[in-house]
Amino acid sequence: MIALQSGKEKSKIYDEYNEVISHVAKDYSTSFAAIASPTISRQEAVTDLFHKCIEPNNNKIDFVTFLVFPFRLIWHFMNMVLLSIIFRESEIKPNSIYIRSWLVPQSFIDGNIRDEYFRNMPDDLRKTSSVIQAFQPLGYRYSWRLLKYKLKNDQVLPLGLLSIIDIIKLFYEFLSSGYLKIEGNYMLGKKNIVGDINNSLKRDFIEMRSFLAFQEKYIAQKLIKLKISKFIYVFENQSWEKVYCNIFAKNNITTIGYQSSGFSKKFLNFYPTKIDKENQSQPNFILTVGDAFTKLLKEEAFYKSSILTYAAMRFDHPSKENKYIISNQIDYHCRKLLYAFSVDISQYDFILNKLEKVFGGTDFIIHLKFHPLHELYAKNFKSKLPENFIIITQTNNEKLSSEYDFILFNDNSYGI
Repeated sequence: MIALQSGKEKSKIYDEYNEVISHVAKDYSTSFAAIASPTISRQEAVTDLFHKCIEPNNNKIDFVTFLVFPFRLIWHFMNMVLLSIIFRESEIKPNSIYIRSWLVPQSFIDGNIRDEYFRNMPDDLRKTSSVIQAFQPLGYRYSWRLLKYKLKNDQVLPLGLLSIIDIIKLFYEFLSSGYLKIEGNYMLGKKNIVGDINNSLKRDFIEMRSFLAFQEKYIAQKLIKLKISKFIYVFENQSWEKVYCNIFAKNNITTIGYQSSGFSKKFLNFYPTKIDKENQSQPNFILTVGDAFTKLLKEEAFYKSSILTYAAMRFDHPSKENKYIISNQIDYHCRKLLYAFSVDISQYDFILNKLEKVFGGTDFIIHLKFHPLHELYAKNFKSKLPENFIIITQTNNEKLSSEYDFILFNDNSYGI
């Protein structure tokens, strides 16, 4: 345990932790398991490793997790094989621009598929270039939901690029080399955190947190053979992104990351250190949603990428003279509040307890919108929530000002 006396001291040790893991990344830079690891990429919303390093806890992996591992493998393998067959895609025009987006609940709109992150940009690019629009699902359930929809000729499910042989090779590589164990001393304050790091690395493997990066490696290799010219994706500086940047840098394919959502220092993956800048692959360009984020990435983190202000493409609110037009401004109180949760599931219990303490049993209606990755997690709360708390999955962004008195959020796109 590391004793912290103040928020300022915690911030200082957090920066030190960032540097320590950067040294681990440098020391194991030749290991693909390290590149693929959310632990090494400091994806704290996934690993919560920092708190496990500074707080007393039982950091051992539950025995049930080991028992579940074979079933996880079978589940992934069956889904991947079936989806690769159903959504088979063998041909892509040379020099195409490949846009990798996420398939989320908001993607399914009125019987059509909408790119929730890039919106109209693919159509604009189609006017002058060949475009491939790839939708990576946040869960297999969204892939299977696609069966009810018709994709355009240049829209693909990335798994459709892989053959069954590719998938078998992918699983073999993950099982034979996906587990990383580090050695030596890595000190955080006076504590050697090697044990905590290795426990997290073990979770990367057993819970298959690093598996997506292995999958993306094989997709990247296919895209090289298909001779794409540019790769555009939603930027969060996660481990799977580093795989693309690393492979494409060696093959003269331009990588363009688009920062689409808000983030705080909690998300250390957005804050590479000087060590990372010198030793890790990064995209050629990072496009941000506004000047504030451009300044943040340039001044608070270390990137060799060209960082440019672009646009908040997820929102097409009407504007005039660079100011949003509020068409439905209300002069009454509807006594409704929306809380939009971030991807950081470790915060959920704390936030829900605070909301219940303030609003439980009142005449306020509280809408809770969980991150798409954790919608199934919401089922654990339905029976425990006060009657005036309602879980929702989608919102109409154009009507937010008329439907709610307040919107609370952290580390997501609602503030953009």
